[in-house]
Amino acid sequence: MKKIYSLLIALLVCGSLIAQTGVNVDVAYTTEPVEIDAYIEELWDAVDPVLIELPFLEETPTVEGSYWKALYDDDNCYVLVEVFDQGGHYPAWMSGGNTWEYDKPEVYWDVNENIADGQGCQHAETGHWQLADGFLEDQYDIVQEVESAYPKPASTYCYSLAGDDYVYEHAVPWSSLINADGVALDVESARALGDIGFDVTIIDQDEGITTARQRAVWQSDGTVDECWNNMDGCGTITLEEVSSPSSLKNLSMNVYPNPASSTVTIAANFNRVVISNILGQEVKSIATASRTLNVSDLSNGVYVVNVYNNDKHVGSARLTKK
Repeated sequence: MKKIYSLLIALLVCGSLIAQTGVNVDVAYTTEPVEIDAYIEELWDAVDPVLIELPFLEETPTVEGSYWKALYDDDNCYVLVEVFDQGGHYPAWMSGGNTWEYDKPEVYWDVNENIADGQGCQHAETGHWQLADGFLEDQYDIVQEVESAYPKPASTYCYSLAGDDYVYEHAVPWSSLINADGVALDVESARALGDIGFDVTIIDQDEGITTARQRAVWQSDGTVDECWNNMDGCGTITLEEVSSPSSLKNLSMNVYPNPASSTVTIAANFNRVVISNILGQEVKSIATASRTLNVSDLSNGVYVVNVYNNDKHVGSARLTKK
């Protein structure tokens, strides 16, 4: 009996550790509100992408390179998800199926002090929240305003399509994220939480595949459960203090023409340029003070240009090479 009791205690401890030792991402503060339009403006360029690359259980998503980014201000938590869908864009309105089965992102929050509670969004009024609005046929590039209806928080969102790839952008008021005690967050209480349960799932259902929901996730890969049922397997986010940085827009700069095919002009003073792909992998580094830069050797795609002056970061910008 003593051995069985000890085993139960060990299992309980391990179960708690699953929820509390996951991957954490720091979310930066911005004094400039994010415009929700599903367009990736310069404000996002200073934010590192977080890859959504784990398959859920044995499912086989075809969304390699997809990522999420987050920012916050005094009023909102902002989340951007960009999906590169190699299997083709196939939302519910095209298939005639249920929205939960077909292409879209799902974003989750657990705003309780104890995030190892074994619960998810299906448990009513327990401080677990989900944004999972599916695509509608005639609503691309249109800003949507939705009211809170648990587990959906109030939000402003917009999605856009570029071929088979898409961008989803959300603004969620802190006041719409309410914990299990019925207390709504504000920015101070959100920072005070330290770790906020968070995860992103991409539903990827390619046309012709008969098994529903080929999911890619940031952290909750099914080892515990899906976030809808139990968020103990999710990651966490922590809100950085206001002092770091005071405004991400101060890191942005103008690069033109954009898109570009051969040369660009960078509106900044610098002595080194570093160009990275959307996954953060460096593809080009040049020691130069010239504001005109040849990019004809880059493959077509989206890049982030960072410039430095004596190793001090001066600015960054998103560049599309065509």
